[in-house]
Amino acid sequence: MIFQLLFLKVGEKMLEESITKLAGVGEKRAQALADLGIETIEDLLRYYPFRYDDIKERDLIEINDQEKVTIKGVVVSPPVINRFGYKKSRLQFRMMQDHDVFSVSFLTNLT
Repeated sequence: MIFQLLFLKVGEKMLEESITKLAGVGEKRAQALADLGIETIEDLLRYYPFRYDDIKERDLIEINDQEKVTIKGVVVSPPVINRFGYKKSRLQFRMMQDHDVFSVSFLTNLT
């Protein structure tokens, strides 16, 4: 659902307004959102779906094995693509974050 604000007010009072102030949100939709715990504009802005992926950047010391993460660094080796099987490939390169160098692999299935 995308809601469009017809008016702009800056400040906390806008966030405390009922979601019925938004264009396209009537009583029926407001009730459906209330069932999800969304009653104010702030609630709507802070609501994350069940399958929400957090993509904010993280440092290497903060991540765990097998966790999906977004990291920012400098690629320090040429990328290598290995093709294997039917429409499968692996992209590998080395990356540096601060002074740590690590290997990055992306597996693809092009079916």
